[in-house]
Amino acid sequence: MKRRLQRLLLAQLFALCACPSLPPPAPQLSALQAQVFTPNCTFSSCHSSGGVAGSLVLEPGKSFANLVRHASSQKLAAQEGMLRVAPGDPDHSLIMLKLRGTSDARYGSHMPDTGQQLDQGDLDAIAEWIRLGAQND
Repeated sequence: MKRRLQRLLLAQLFALCACPSLPPPAPQLSALQAQVFTPNCTFSSCHSSGGVAGSLVLEPGKSFANLVRHASSQKLAAQEGMLRVAPGDPDHSLIMLKLRGTSDARYGSHMPDTGQQLDQGDLDAIAEWIRLGAQND
């Protein structure tokens, strides 16, 4: 609980900074890794080697193997045969359901769980990467 509160406060602090927003990343894993996964998902208690929330590590060099064609560790999604990333099909990729906040609560919480939604440009880039086949560049 304490770490979650710390992450929430940190996210709010960053939101208060009047930092200019970056252009959306290219729909390529390398760009998504640098601009989305590493800065938003690899906190010590989230999707890092130390945190491993949901048995998912999104650190550079590990995210592709942990995402693409990888069965979800979330109970209901696993029972339904849902993949974290189903190449070519963002609407049936668990990552998009969780990031968009449109998933059934039975699939677990919205991501990121800091209370901040990813920018629409980031969501669109992830969806396009998946639509294009979720290649490892």
